[in-house]
Amino acid sequence: MAPLQQVLQKIDDVVQKSPTLIRGDLETLTKRPGKLLRPAFFLLCAEGGDAEPSDLIAVAAAIELLHIASLAHDDVLDDALKRRGNTTLYRKEGAKRAILAGDYLLSQSLRLSSSHFSESLVPYMTESLEQLCLSEIDQDSSTGDFFINRDRYYKRISGKTAELFGLSCFTGALMGGRSPEVQNELYHMGLEFGMAFQIRDDIMDYTGDSRKMGKPAGNDLKDGIPTLPLILALEEEQPVLKFLLRQPFRSISTALIRSMILRGKYTDKAFLISEEYTSKSLSLSERALSPEAFKQYSNLLFSLQKTAQKRP
Repeated sequence: MAPLQQVLQKIDDVVQKSPTLIRGDLETLTKRPGKLLRPAFFLLCAEGGDAEPSDLIAVAAAIELLHIASLAHDDVLDDALKRRGNTTLYRKEGAKRAILAGDYLLSQSLRLSSSHFSESLVPYMTESLEQLCLSEIDQDSSTGDFFINRDRYYKRISGKTAELFGLSCFTGALMGGRSPEVQNELYHMGLEFGMAFQIRDDIMDYTGDSRKMGKPAGNDLKDGIPTLPLILALEEEQPVLKFLLRQPFRSISTALIRSMILRGKYTDKAFLISEEYTSKSLSLSERALSPEAFKQYSNLLFSLQKTAQKRP
């Protein structure tokens, strides 16, 4: 069985051993996995070490469970109706059940990250979790404020998205027995990738097809969340755009603002910035990964870039 399939099997084992009351809820959260990028990065960075394969699968599963738990909580915070094209657990069963299921997966993530090897990874997991929470708090504290600067946006997405990619790479390097210098390089490789990943996701809020994305286009705008294409537009003199964004955010015309962003090609400018982060990640990976692992990573980046370039 391929390693990522083993990760999915480990996650299913966790679900099947869960209390009957929430087992169906956990299946809703875990039966529609995404690209499994975080476990893939972890396994790639652990390649060539002496860790037991079963331990690596357990930690890879722990990282994915942490990610899934954060999504369950995000759906409640964002009042999300859809996730990956399917009705969210929050929408189906309510906030209480979604939070309970997310909390349970988080507890299992921490259990797996401390039960299979000599050095507990819990301190690293909880530090990344703290960064995620702080970013969500910052975002929620300024809902409807579209006039944040680029630095604040970068800090926000670093904690919200990039940190978990960095964690995946760092813990993989740690379990792979890599030197502290290489651990640090791989951590930053993951961070740079995560920044590019989130910027591209934010671009899709303007360019994407709601049916293909599995969530409504323009959702960030509707929820009062500024992202890079909008921030780039506001850095230029855009009096009409600024006037529109000073209205109560629940009443702004998201369709009009999206069209202004697209006409100004600010999504293209944001995409070029995402490419800069991708290039930094690739450069770090070439120095820190083995030739075979670097080849796998560069192939993965190429595949993701092709997908991103198919955007409208």
